[in-house]
Amino acid sequence: MNTPQSLRIFLIDNSFLEVWLSGNKYSYHWQRTDGKIYRHDNAPHKKHMHIKTFPKHFHEGSEDNARESHLSENADDAIREVLRFIRKVVKL
Repeated sequence: MNTPQSLRIFLIDNSFLEVWLSGNKYSYHWQRTDGKIYRHDNAPHKKHMHIKTFPKHFHEGSEDNARESHLSENADDAIREVLRFIRKVVKL
């Protein structure tokens, strides 16, 4: 059994990125000061079964707004993709 790994990174705009990894399960959760969240995860929630990439999905702006996630399965590549997304939105 793998021990979960987690990391919280505080960003220059006072938002934070929380990375959680445990075996083949993951969550990359970015939360902004305006309350918006952006999260790629692969928790197999039944309400997301209609999404083509299930159980992978992306919460865009809120918990209720979930869509396909094409995030890399490789953790090193995935974190780079998430950071590029954040950089684009924050315009660092």
